[in-house]
Amino acid sequence: MARVREARQNGAWDETLRREDVSSLPEEKRKACSEQPDAREKFEALSLSHKKQFLNWIRPAKTTPTLEKREDQMIEMLKQNRRMGDERER
Repeated sequence: MARVREARQNGAWDETLRREDVSSLPEEKRKACSEQPDAREKFEALSLSHKKQFLNWIRPAKTTPTLEKREDQMIEMLKQNRRMGDERER
């Protein structure tokens, strides 16, 4: 119970209740997709859970090269109508 009290006092409790907005592509990802409008449209058409899978894969990148590589991979996957974890060929 002490941890719950602590979480409520430091704001961590409220943070867990906030919903992440994945309804549209974040600004930095829009820039990455600006040259690939078909990829952006396909991202926007994804279900919220599939959008979240892509963004949760990209966001933790620790280096710029890793971030850029994942963004490029996301764009290629979207162009091929593939989602995260989609192993089948389309």
